[in-house]
Amino acid sequence: MNRPRSIFALFAVASLTLLMASCSVQPCYEETDPMMNVLLLTSGTGETAAADSLRVRGASPTETIEFVNSRKSASFSVPLDPSADQTIFFITLNGISDTAFIHYTRKPHLVSPECGYTFISLITGLMTTHNIIDTLMIENNNVNLNGEKNLHLRAGFDLSGPVLLLMDNDLTSYGILASADINSALTVNAGIRYSTFHSSKYNFDFTSRGMSIVAGTDYNFIKANVSQGKYYAGIGLRYGLSFYSEEAPVIRYNNEWGAGESSLPLSRHTGHFLEITPGVRTELFPGITIGWNLYMRLLISAGAGKDLKPVWMPGYGAGTRGMSTGAEYYISFSIPYKKIRVVIKPKQEDTEDEDEEAEGSTETGTFTTGSGRRL
Repeated sequence: MNRPRSIFALFAVASLTLLMASCSVQPCYEETDPMMNVLLLTSGTGETAAADSLRVRGASPTETIEFVNSRKSASFSVPLDPSADQTIFFITLNGISDTAFIHYTRKPHLVSPECGYTFISLITGLMTTHNIIDTLMIENNNVNLNGEKNLHLRAGFDLSGPVLLLMDNDLTSYGILASADINSALTVNAGIRYSTFHSSKYNFDFTSRGMSIVAGTDYNFIKANVSQGKYYAGIGLRYGLSFYSEEAPVIRYNNEWGAGESSLPLSRHTGHFLEITPGVRTELFPGITIGWNLYMRLLISAGAGKDLKPVWMPGYGAGTRGMSTGAEYYISFSIPYKKIRVVIKPKQEDTEDEDEEAEGSTETGTFTTGSGRRL
């Protein structure tokens, strides 16, 4: 006789959820000021050497700012002016001065949701006088937070005798999902969600909003004759797309060059992620179930480039993190559309007579299945 056959049912699930992210204070522990790192080399040999005295000052429209004043230095680190595309430095080695002109392009870079934005630069050109500086060379034109050496400064004489949060956010999200049973254990589903997010911190304001779509499957580990379409304990796997916009209307900065403000204009992107959702569900009333899910979302791409990853990507979470985790609960409505007769084989006895009797008798049970899931 046949084993229990799969139950096939179609149901629609609609869930409406309002999620309000709690406000929390999370300090910033990361470096937020990109530095241009310069290595001193001896002209002719190209070997690293330390200057007896080194002084580096920057020229702003209103004043001269001193960055370095040291002895026995073989390198130095200075920030570029985030409000301009050129910075002028006065470099004094062993009492002899030169002027260096650094040309570059700038763009905002999200350090983290806790630390906000900074400005990274791409060096496009150099000019210098030659009182003591022989050559100023670019080794790495990216001025960022990686700490890599950017310039080699070769002096015209031997220097070997001696010659770098408060977080306050608000998330609102609404979603709906529909699914259908393939068999007693496997369900296919697809859903859509709209989310808005706003964060205001001491050094930036950020807003994102958009729609996310997910599609995938759920697997129920409970057997059909036990679950009866009312109970679920399983795991789901889904692929997600996030169509969103982001902007930072205010980005504040304050360093040796002074204080100022900039902005990140509105831009639109498409993000991709995977979602793994173990969870449970039980029936409250006929056709109405309540459930809980844990979720783990793995970022494939935020779609905004490595420097402008969103503080929050709708449907996913913090765009600077490769994995987003959390929990959610939902209420679902099931609409069974078909009943399937399940034939259950009775227990067989050892005797021939009992076997013959058993061949002519079976028990049949009829039940419907319906289940609910939520994005």
